[in-house]
Amino acid sequence: MRDIVSNYVYPNTLKVIRILGRDIRAALEKSAKYFELGPQGDSIVNRSFLTPKPQHYNYDMWEGIEYVLDISRPIGQRVTRLNLMDTRSAKTKSSMSS
Repeated sequence: MRDIVSNYVYPNTLKVIRILGRDIRAALEKSAKYFELGPQGDSIVNRSFLTPKPQHYNYDMWEGIEYVLDISRPIGQRVTRLNLMDTRSAKTKSSMSS
């Protein structure tokens, strides 16, 4: 298994960044584009993430915040609730794996 991981061209590097709430909302909106409603009203992967090649790595999940996505809404308006928990500052710290 170690040899497989060592051949991966993009190392997972953990970084801590300072980020504004509006930037978190924009990142969540980008992730919300990953979904669309299927013919039966169920959630499916947006076709733009499947062709010309699968791009499942472009969907991010966040922890330590509360948010609600409504994929029935237009793209760019799908984050319907965002609570950053720490309301003492407009900025927060986030750790990200790249």
